[in-house]
Amino acid sequence: MCVANEPNSPFRKYKIKKLHWLKNQLSEAVVLFTELKKTINSSNYIAYGTELIGQISNIQELINKVNITSMTNARILWSHLENVVDLCKVALDLIAHRDFPPLCDYVLEATDAGPGAGVSNVEVKYKDIEISRLMVGLA
Repeated sequence: MCVANEPNSPFRKYKIKKLHWLKNQLSEAVVLFTELKKTINSSNYIAYGTELIGQISNIQELINKVNITSMTNARILWSHLENVVDLCKVALDLIAHRDFPPLCDYVLEATDAGPGAGVSNVEVKYKDIEISRLMVGLA
């Protein structure tokens, strides 16, 4: 909502950078799937993965249409972001309705408060322990 109509808006640059990060993560997932497809025994999993790759391709194509110069209006950028989010929801629904095995039982909870502000709970707990040790040492 803070994206201004100026082309050098830091919020605009941040949102576009996040879109390109998502595209890179999806590209890595596609490469990983194509490498692992040879070792997967279940034809159902291969079919599910191939269907998901199609959805990922749609997301990547939409992200490719975004750049700073073409998104001169904040409303256009917002509309584009909504379309990307909708496609991501479709992909997540596709994953949720399949019988994939669980990936892992460890959940990383991180904040997304803007550029450079995301930290994990592990880092926060470590900092708390550091601060408490310093306070005990000073007392």
